[in-house]
Amino acid sequence: MSPNTVRKGTGKTAVALAAIVAAAFIIIGLVIYALTIPGVFESLVTILIYAIGIIAVIALVAFAIYSVSSVVVYATKGEITQTDGEYSIDDVESVENSSGDTRK
Repeated sequence: MSPNTVRKGTGKTAVALAAIVAAAFIIIGLVIYALTIPGVFESLVTILIYAIGIIAVIALVAFAIYSVSSVVVYATKGEITQTDGEYSIDDVESVENSSGDTRK
């Protein structure tokens, strides 16, 4: 170790990580216990099915709104085109000091 470095203890972090792991095991145990009670699993699955259905409906409504509004915005703004310029591929010049192929 160099003289300008200091080693700090990580005891607080280790205790916090141990507490998080213990809390995770307790939560997993409680969930497993709750799912063994008759009727709890079925009600959770029902709630999950309703939640997925509601999210799907919201996504479809948002997609429909975005689709209609994008057509309206496109129709309102129109297209912008440049009419007074003439460009040719022969007008393109190479960049000095570039890493690509250079024409000379």
